[in-house]
Amino acid sequence: MKKQYIHIVLLLSVMLSIGQLQAEEAVPDDLQLRLGAYLLADQSTDVKLSNKGLGVTINLQDTFEMESAAQVLRFDGYYRFNPRHAVEFSWYRIHNTSHTDKDFSFGDVNNSNHATLETFFNTDIYKVNYLYSFYHTDKVELALGAGLHITALDVGVKGDVTTDNGAKVNGESAKFTAPLPVVGFRLQYNILPELSVKYAVDYFFITFDGATGTLNDSLLTVDYRITRHFGMGVGFNSTRMRLEADVGDESKLNVNHDVAGGLVYATMNF
Repeated sequence: MKKQYIHIVLLLSVMLSIGQLQAEEAVPDDLQLRLGAYLLADQSTDVKLSNKGLGVTINLQDTFEMESAAQVLRFDGYYRFNPRHAVEFSWYRIHNTSHTDKDFSFGDVNNSNHATLETFFNTDIYKVNYLYSFYHTDKVELALGAGLHITALDVGVKGDVTTDNGAKVNGESAKFTAPLPVVGFRLQYNILPELSVKYAVDYFFITFDGATGTLNDSLLTVDYRITRHFGMGVGFNSTRMRLEADVGDESKLNVNHDVAGGLVYATMNF
């Protein structure tokens, strides 16, 4: 992994040096708004809620028979302050709910009596990045980014179950908001004046405010401009997150969450 990051840094350094030697060209839009559907083709979520190191890892899709495919609303966009500086933003939510009577343990809760329980795993994702465009012509634009990938997690079970000490409870849940600082890279290639390909990737690999983890979020899109102000596009997004967070006294939440799917959207350009 260290070699991979070294290669990325070297590549970006070379491109930055080249960019300083190139003449700057005008960019077409100050503002783009993108609204569409995120078609989740595959989800895999491993969750462990432990106390003093004791806990059982469960896969939500297998254990609770949660759907691995879904369709959610997604909003993206960017605003350019000038040809070199911009801010981009994104929002979507993935809420999963199912019902099961399987025997399982989650935190202090066990379902050895096979009661029918409602289980849920909800994520709200907000992304805000600053972009520095260090190289662009009428064909190619390259940019570096830094910002926050904010993930709000809410996972748990609801229903009449018992704890390990025999007490009756209405369920168990854990909530955590992880403002993960990320660095990234952007590439845009204009095949035609009305047709462009964009690639974006963000990385997170530090410890922040009680949370430790890694994030790899990559997005590939193809945009087609129908008129000066309106267009449409398709894309593919893949997100891999590994997170460990403190959620209470001596309690930890471990989440391995992989999501991949396609995008279909309309754009407004100004």
